[in-house]
Amino acid sequence: MTLPRIEAKEIPIYRPRALKALARRIARTITRYPYFTVVSGFDTVANEEEIKALASMLGTLGCSAKQTQPPLSFTRVAVNPEAVRRTRKATAYSRTHLPISPHTDSSYLPEPHDLVAFQCVVADTGGGENAMVAVTDVLTCLAPADIKRLRQPVFPFSRGYFPVLEGEGAETTIRYYRTQVDQAVLDGASLSEDDRALLDRLDDVLAHKAQAFTFKLEEGEAVFFANQKVLHARTGFTADSNRTLFRVRHTVDLKHAAAGGLKSWLSGLRAKPDTAPVRRDPVHDLRDQVAESPDDPLLVRRLSTILASRGAFSEAAVWNQKALALAPTAYDNLVLKSCLRWEEGDREGAQEALRQLAEHHPYEFPRRADPAGPNILRVRGMKNVKYQLRTKARGFEPSLEGGHFSVTNFLRDRRYNVWLHNIYDTPAEWPGDRPAPDLVLNTIACADRMTDSLKALSKFLAAWPGVPVINHPDKVLQTTREQNCRRLGAIDGVVFPKTERVHWDGGDTGSMVCAITEKGFSYPLVLRPVETHTGVEVALAADTEAVQDYFNAARAGRDYYFIQYHDLSDERGFFRKSRTFCIDGQFHPVASLVHNDWNVHSGDRYSVMVDSEELQASEQAYLKDFEGWLGPDNMARLEEVRKLIGLDFFGIDFCKLDDGRLFIFECNAAMRHNYDHAGAFPYTEPYLDRVSDAFDAMLTARTGPVAHEWMKLSQRAARF
Repeated sequence: MTLPRIEAKEIPIYRPRALKALARRIARTITRYPYFTVVSGFDTVANEEEIKALASMLGTLGCSAKQTQPPLSFTRVAVNPEAVRRTRKATAYSRTHLPISPHTDSSYLPEPHDLVAFQCVVADTGGGENAMVAVTDVLTCLAPADIKRLRQPVFPFSRGYFPVLEGEGAETTIRYYRTQVDQAVLDGASLSEDDRALLDRLDDVLAHKAQAFTFKLEEGEAVFFANQKVLHARTGFTADSNRTLFRVRHTVDLKHAAAGGLKSWLSGLRAKPDTAPVRRDPVHDLRDQVAESPDDPLLVRRLSTILASRGAFSEAAVWNQKALALAPTAYDNLVLKSCLRWEEGDREGAQEALRQLAEHHPYEFPRRADPAGPNILRVRGMKNVKYQLRTKARGFEPSLEGGHFSVTNFLRDRRYNVWLHNIYDTPAEWPGDRPAPDLVLNTIACADRMTDSLKALSKFLAAWPGVPVINHPDKVLQTTREQNCRRLGAIDGVVFPKTERVHWDGGDTGSMVCAITEKGFSYPLVLRPVETHTGVEVALAADTEAVQDYFNAARAGRDYYFIQYHDLSDERGFFRKSRTFCIDGQFHPVASLVHNDWNVHSGDRYSVMVDSEELQASEQAYLKDFEGWLGPDNMARLEEVRKLIGLDFFGIDFCKLDDGRLFIFECNAAMRHNYDHAGAFPYTEPYLDRVSDAFDAMLTARTGPVAHEWMKLSQRAARF
């Protein structure tokens, strides 16, 4: 196919009209198939000002007169082994000599950059060819079912789950980087086997289509492309190559720039005097303020926080380090430090920041509290968890992950005074000026992962024998998978798969093969780290070779579980997993999922259930008549489970066997209550509401109805 090119004699950075004309021509070209163009005329001397000026002009044309132009991202791309050693992130591949498959730049951002450009400064004499794959060509090679699935937000991109395809028809955009998806899975994200197979098919399409537009940038040339409409790739080259590119990324309304950006820009110059002024980017204002007051810890902290929220993690880390030098124990500084250390792959540094957080901030109390309201002490464990930057409405924000159950849909803060207790591995002294809480809400849920924090909390609670506790840590500690196998498997009519805990020190994988035989397991069996509760790092090993492959890739110095696999598929090859929550002694059904793979999780609703009225009807039958669906024998078995577990809140994942017995996959408090799929499966919402209401009723009962009635009266009085 003909390579789209724009031949320019020079990049006219000192002639604004000519620069605007060139920028508008680029915008018009890359907003049409194949969504990229090669531009010549750049200085062959390493001069970054030309590509910056051209990209900035595209940004200007893409903004209305009243809009603030987002900042331009600039990077010098060359082989840098040291930078690669410092980080495990997928972005490090651009600093290697290795080939890179078709991908979207900044695919981990809530909105990837619209414009990306590469200017060739030093070309490689051998490899380093470029390839482009337009989303239009991808769509023509995918099955409708695959396209539909790729539009679901179930694919992990480092710090969030996003769809690969968005929009319809000519407005379809693509976000994809397989290396980043795979890395996210290694770091703890979930991806079903079906979705992995789907991405494999997508990779095959991309490999084929990448042959359509291949070229090699010469010195003095640059390629500009619409980053959300076309994927780019490159071939490898020698490790000692001095190949160097300038890369710019920008958030640009390319259609606006192509259609009338210049006219809008000029109309802004003729704006009336009372027109609202253009607001500066707050980062620029903060930089100015920090320059004037470099020792102001609040200003420096704000700058590091806003940079992190925009995904500028390296720069945010620099400023956060300065903020910590000014305020070494500040809460927000330590949280951000832990997040950024995790981003860098420094697990020990991330954990140390959380230890310091628990040491210096064991308790957090609301600034304003209702003296008539019940005081709930919510407990979080800080050891063996992680704070990560996840995409939220306002960009990247810290999110505590692992080891707890979420209270997002449980705690109605307006009715309680919620105090927070951060505990690491030793109890902290209670502040002498505070009364004992009315209730302790222990959200630490994973006995395998949070052993030290749970033991510390048990010691802490010994001082308050009369204070009610939801999920006492001593009972949580008894809910490891191994103990559940022993305790629940002893109930007549209950099957809990054989489960053994082993330590992997990173030595000979043959020792793991021997351990499987010695412990009486047969193939296939499930392998997983002890601390995970989703499908993260879980594998079904069919033979000794699969076991060795798993542990060769597994992180050493951790404990893992061997779990005996049971083939529970029906005659159609479908697998079912149902879930019920037990709240204050009462069972509340929440889901009955069917999937075409053995490893079933909530996101797998979209594999076969989403298009099956029959399967959705079967889930509705489960929800409407939970006890009838299970039958009296299995309800009696669940009651035995409840008595043994003894927690105020926990969940059970199970299925009914053909012979009527109950097969339990998992039973603990580390289960998330969410409304993530209620939009696509609206019949589930009333039952999810009942779970929220039941938890709230338990809090009311434990803190006392008199206190709640007084609280309501005081709230009414405040309105008059």
